[in-house]
Amino acid sequence: IISADTIARDFDRPTTAFERLVPLRRTDAVGSINQLLLDWGATSARIRASRTARDGVAAQREAARVDAVVALVGAWHEAIAAELALELATGHANRLRQLADGVAARAAAGADSAADRARADAAAAAALAVRADFARRDAAARAR
Repeated sequence: IISADTIARDFDRPTTAFERLVPLRRTDAVGSINQLLLDWGATSARIRASRTARDGVAAQREAARVDAVVALVGAWHEAIAAELALELATGHANRLRQLADGVAARAAAGADSAADRARADAAAAAALAVRADFARRDAAARAR
């Protein structure tokens, strides 16, 4: 709303026709309406962007699911491999212990030297250390 008052009308000349047409007080009401008629594709670009963002989130969710399944399968295979490696290491350590016992019996009978007995005992002890390492790996794989 715009309002206007006439401050002065006393000019040097007598009142003109124009002065008679202008009221002493005037109030106008002005309104406006804005309507977008053409946005040059901005709205459709925003729609495409939101759809792309939605598709990106869906792809990330699917990638997370695939990663979880791959991690699960990897852990399962690691557990199986660790269990089998432990079984093989246990069998190998037992076989070396039997060989060391046989070398000790022959050394006691005088057929083998004490050095052979020491080598056999060292090999059996090393196999037990390897077996302990595989047992640790098996426990870690089962924990996952």
